[in-house]
Amino acid sequence: MRSDARTAALDGRVRKGFRPLLPQPIADARRNLHFFTRVSFLFASYKSFQAQTRVQAWITRADQAAIDAAWSKQHDWGGRALYRLACDLKGYHLKGCQWLGSRPDIAPPEFVLHLSKLQDRCPPLALSEVEAVIDSETGSRLAEAFSEFDEEPLGSASIAQVHSARLPPAGLLRRRKKVAVKVQRPGARYVMLRDLAMVKTFLCHPAVRRSFAWDPAVIMQQVEGETRMEFDFEAEASAMDSAARVLNRWRGGLLNPRGWLRGGGRVAVPRSIAGMVTPRLLVMERLDGLTLSRLAVASGPAVPQAVSSGAAAASRDRLGRQERRVARRMLRSLGEAYGQMLFEDGFGGIHADPHPGNILLAPSLVGVRVGLVDWGQTKTFDLSARLRLARLTLALSSYGDADGRNRSDALLQAFVGLGVEWDSTKPESLQHAAAAATAIEWFDTRPVPSPFSSDPTSSNYPMNSLGEITAFPVELVYLVRCTQILRALGDHAGVEWSLADAASAPARRLLRRHGGRAQNWDYTSTRL
Repeated sequence: MRSDARTAALDGRVRKGFRPLLPQPIADARRNLHFFTRVSFLFASYKSFQAQTRVQAWITRADQAAIDAAWSKQHDWGGRALYRLACDLKGYHLKGCQWLGSRPDIAPPEFVLHLSKLQDRCPPLALSEVEAVIDSETGSRLAEAFSEFDEEPLGSASIAQVHSARLPPAGLLRRRKKVAVKVQRPGARYVMLRDLAMVKTFLCHPAVRRSFAWDPAVIMQQVEGETRMEFDFEAEASAMDSAARVLNRWRGGLLNPRGWLRGGGRVAVPRSIAGMVTPRLLVMERLDGLTLSRLAVASGPAVPQAVSSGAAAASRDRLGRQERRVARRMLRSLGEAYGQMLFEDGFGGIHADPHPGNILLAPSLVGVRVGLVDWGQTKTFDLSARLRLARLTLALSSYGDADGRNRSDALLQAFVGLGVEWDSTKPESLQHAAAAATAIEWFDTRPVPSPFSSDPTSSNYPMNSLGEITAFPVELVYLVRCTQILRALGDHAGVEWSLADAASAPARRLLRRHGGRAQNWDYTSTRL
């Protein structure tokens, strides 16, 4: 009881039937103070440790192994601190730490080890709260809306949780359809948006801002807009149904043997149930399978590695031949699906949050079926933007072919054509090479070319060699984020693959249909 009271006091949720222990303004102030105190201490500790390590390394002439060992201990402490912060405050802090825990390409392995435990492991809502939401949204009691309802949630996240259920008997066969019921957490919108404001304030403080290459205010503005949309389940159902129609069209359907024979290699997307979608309740088809995050736990603990050739080799050692084959097929299927969703007409967007908790794997007749769930974060693009991205995809796919110079020029032109601008005094040849490497880092999943590195802390990170980014189309932030998550999946599995290669066929079809309009894209780049 005392633990619940403490959590409620830190949360300060506002919802029907719940009275905070403190008046709302005081509860908000306490939560803000709690966040700023802990995250400021964490930030100051890292800055202090960084300076201390540099001085000690200079005095003692410590080798790189000793420095790495010291940083490993610091990161282990930092990962535990962030884990406790996410568990205590929940809200957007939990969601942000979940994202960081799925990014071994940018986060220290110690961070990923602790924060990956947060995937799909939010404390569940009480059944009474779930019943109250269903009652208020449908006007029917839970027992009337569903013939069966599993009290144990399939997954619980910071915005909603999902339960397995069956609809009442319907049709001539009186079939009870299996469905997944997504219920929005009461008060989650208030808490999430308030947390976003706190995070934005912290990141935009001058002492913190200097640690980033981009202006955090610009990025957080985009994140805030997309987060608000996550609370509209009707919009989510519309995006999910549009994506399902596009992918089902390219799977071929039951009358196309090639489609259903290759169905195990395609991506399944659930459809919403007509008449059972409201802003806070979404009933959809149930996809069978286990999430990647739960499969990882079931297969035994494995410490995620940082991105490097050695880490890829370690991942290959951990995975057997069969596991690598499944991982390679899964990634290829996801890449093809993303190309179809973005470049085929009918949706024109992406699922922007393909973390391991949102990817399902299930056995099929011809291998493994991949499922993509939780469509709260999507991003759609107009035709002009899709045409520019299609040109970039083909340039990325062909980069490194025999006629290297021409391919490099095509990639540079496509990258600049997106609206990316930078300011640098470095030699032009280095700028062009760094721009190509940055395009690969942002929009493809293959390793960046030598001598560049994917480690953001390295002096050979492409953006560090490119110079200061002065303009960038903010609408592409979620596409870059999505690409990085897909890259992390391949890095952790030890599978080298290319998203651009997988998406090249639909990109080429889009350019054949509408290629003449690509020159007229009036893109909007935000000054950073």
